[in-house]
Amino acid sequence: MAVFLKYALRLTGLAGLMGLMSCIPSGFAETSSPVGAQRLSALDLQPLEYRLDVPGRGQVVTTTITFTEFMDSEGFDYGAVVYLPTHDVESDFALIHHDLNGDDWEDVLVPLMVLPENEQDAKNEEDGYFALAVVLNQQGRPVHADTAFFGVVYEVALVNDQIVIQGAQELWGDEETFAYGWTTEGLAEINRVPLDLDAMPFPSDKFEYRKDDLENSRFMQAGAVDDPLALTQSLFGYVPEPNEETRRTNAVEVLETSDRRRVIGVTTKGGGDDSVYARRYRLVFVPDGDQWRIDWVGQQVSCYADRGRQAWHGDLCS
Repeated sequence: MAVFLKYALRLTGLAGLMGLMSCIPSGFAETSSPVGAQRLSALDLQPLEYRLDVPGRGQVVTTTITFTEFMDSEGFDYGAVVYLPTHDVESDFALIHHDLNGDDWEDVLVPLMVLPENEQDAKNEEDGYFALAVVLNQQGRPVHADTAFFGVVYEVALVNDQIVIQGAQELWGDEETFAYGWTTEGLAEINRVPLDLDAMPFPSDKFEYRKDDLENSRFMQAGAVDDPLALTQSLFGYVPEPNEETRRTNAVEVLETSDRRRVIGVTTKGGGDDSVYARRYRLVFVPDGDQWRIDWVGQQVSCYADRGRQAWHGDLCS
């Protein structure tokens, strides 16, 4: 099984890990508490003793270090288990709380990193894992129940009492959506669904896109036009079938039409890039007299499995 930290270790050790952490979309979110439910705090969970059956290593019994302690350490703390949801650093990971047994004491899902056991494993990019630990709340006392290990995790959500994970079992593997039953025994996989790029709608939030440089781009140079759809087709070309050399296709669709704006989406696949599998653009047109001009363009990409996230996102592929 490939590991969550392999990519970071390839990048330059701790600096690479910090870069990787900053690129992971926020997916862990604190969930709302039932009235009267009592929670474990971060201070309760950080020093907890975890008994982890680490793949390829056997059982590890350990307390954790915080992400800040790990990043501030002068040397690489081999074999350590890192507690991710610390509040003194910017981290995309947080705790997910839920009362699993109806006792009004909220249990919790805790994200961890298990680091390579020794220097040789780190050099060989082996023996490190991202983990999700189920911790029970026994009247204010945390008890580690079980842990699930992954290659990489991008998003985690509590949906209808299930844990839904977007990620991959293998770091270089195909991205999937996993659904888990979450019980006092741990996480039990219910099903998994392969990623379907074509089924993912264009988000309306501009923050989910990378903004193109409009001042110097071909989009701004196009000026005002009568027909935004025709302009878009002209800018990107119409390629319904991939040619033998680039395997490139373009799909253009109208996302929104009103008197105040027109929004058009373009999805491009192929083109010969060795890191980007597909790109898509969201073009927003606004009135300019009796015509329309491009006001904003955002871009998302899908990377190949070994070059970054496969779901649509606004970051660069490696």
